[in-house]
Amino acid sequence: MTAYKPTRVYCANSQNGTVLENGEISHPLRAAEISAARNVKVREQKLFAWKLLEFAYFDTFGTPFPNDLVIKDENGKWKSADDSFFFSLSHTDGACAVAIGRSICGVDIEGFDAERFNEPLAKKILCDVEFCEYQKLSCTEKSVFCAEKWTQKESIFKKTGGQSFLPKSICAKEHKVFTKKLDLCGKEFFLSVCSPDADDADYRII
Repeated sequence: MTAYKPTRVYCANSQNGTVLENGEISHPLRAAEISAARNVKVREQKLFAWKLLEFAYFDTFGTPFPNDLVIKDENGKWKSADDSFFFSLSHTDGACAVAIGRSICGVDIEGFDAERFNEPLAKKILCDVEFCEYQKLSCTEKSVFCAEKWTQKESIFKKTGGQSFLPKSICAKEHKVFTKKLDLCGKEFFLSVCSPDADDADYRII
């Protein structure tokens, strides 16, 4: 019987030379998707996310990344064709995260900006229970709470699937999700992982 291994979560700043040692993408559909991106920064982020995935797969399973087993489903989500492994990607300005393992998972990473995670955004994304909790917090706590819930809901959506991200309809407390604050190259990020073993996930900063 194969020994149990928790989901691994790999995080890196987007200039990490270890990840970009070979900048070519061998998966033809992913390469085409990257080339089609009009924004240069988006292309770079998509490239880095895929290279981090290849790195994470080899580091986790000890074999080269299986291009022939990775497909894009009807909702535009990249996944394993035979569910022999599961993964999730997230990238933002300056950082990237990959969750990978034998359990279905979702990951999201976001840079922390107190002005962005403000009350108007909170009203758009928080369910009624969460907004009641939000209103009891100080101004500083509110922005942190909003950032945490945003990444949690994104990770939940990625795990559960679907076509449209409707954060207000997701109650984070109803899912197994773990959130932590990271410092990468002097910038603050919030990272959330949704998986059956989220609490035990193996986090690796590279």
